[in-house]
Amino acid sequence: VQESVVNMYLPDDGVAVIDLIGQDRFVSYTINTIHFEVFIKSSGKTVAIKNNLPDGSTQSLALETLCGRSVSVNIISISSKATPDMIKPKLLISAPSC
Repeated sequence: VQESVVNMYLPDDGVAVIDLIGQDRFVSYTINTIHFEVFIKSSGKTVAIKNNLPDGSTQSLALETLCGRSVSVNIISISSKATPDMIKPKLLISAPSC
């Protein structure tokens, strides 16, 4: 990820996955909504986001890494009937060591 803000298009009731490659790992997140369930897996390399937003809604999530890097992820909820090319539920971030 070269930008600090990423847009992810996710069906309502869908799950997004963010993977981190390199030596860094996710350690925390910040959300301001009850419409997400966020899970940082034990390795710190994967974050899963369960979307409970209504269709057409957008909310943000902030992810922080051990090395002090951060990314803001805008989850844009789309209809579960959307065509597959509109759905973008996977993000891969490359992070060098601290």
